[in-house]
Amino acid sequence: MEQADYSIPLRRLENGDHAFHFECGDDLFGRVENALVDHGKLEVDVQAHKNDEMMTLDFDISGTLRLQCDVCLGWFDYPIEDCGERITLKLGEKFEELDDDLFEVDMAEDRLDLSQWIYEMACVMIPLRCEHPLDDDGNPTCDPSMLNELEKYVVRSEEDLERKRKEAQEASGDVVDPRWAALAQLKNKE
Repeated sequence: MEQADYSIPLRRLENGDHAFHFECGDDLFGRVENALVDHGKLEVDVQAHKNDEMMTLDFDISGTLRLQCDVCLGWFDYPIEDCGERITLKLGEKFEELDDDLFEVDMAEDRLDLSQWIYEMACVMIPLRCEHPLDDDGNPTCDPSMLNELEKYVVRSEEDLERKRKEAQEASGDVVDPRWAALAQLKNKE
């Protein structure tokens, strides 16, 4: 399977304004080792302005990323909208990152690959905590069977914690000698 091309002409690109459009799929995410995201579908518009010494690239990215829910571990499509950034390229003789959004690029290169920048810009939009979205009534859309399973382990109070400990001990056959339990209570008070 041929990899999609997420590059723009560099050496032969005339001075002035240029527009580029890319449709990115799973092949973009497959290029990155240990990727945060493996699947997604993005629409990327790049506005380029080039002169003799510099080029600016304005990215506009929208689409969806396939993420795993931190609550129920189910997969869901996370929408990406209004994701954009400007990158400035200094036209020179080597590729070097000069700053977060300033790079020197080798003008001898025929094409400039944008895939890494597109991937990084999309990943910046991933929230710290990934959860299924709420439905129209404000209810979670997580997997109900997983939520029920997790509820068995949720502790809401000290009494709840003690009850769950006893249930676990009884289930495992490890019944604690009451004398040790009394010692543990003394230790916990200190």
